[in-house]
Amino acid sequence: MSDRAEIIQMARDGVKSGEIARALSITPNRVYGILCMARKQGEDIPRYRARARTRKSISLPAHVLQQFNAPATARGLSDRALCTRLLTIIAAEPSLIGAVLDDGVSHD
Repeated sequence: MSDRAEIIQMARDGVKSGEIARALSITPNRVYGILCMARKQGEDIPRYRARARTRKSISLPAHVLQQFNAPATARGLSDRALCTRLLTIIAAEPSLIGAVLDDGVSHD
């Protein structure tokens, strides 16, 4: 069975595009492209709704994010993963918010 035929069959069986790409060791863009072209050619392939994103992103100035590089590397994390982990831990223990913000150092 060709990649195209296998992709179409998997999509018809309810397998999501990302899972198809992983299973066939191809890029998700290739899967999307093949499915898009197949639909244009009249193939009956179900569409899947993207799930709602529950994560919100925040922006940090580059120089602030850069301060997390060394500690993140030391822990085998990306700087973004370290920031997420820190904020998650702080949010889980509200007293830490005050401890961090009221540490006696001026932040002006």
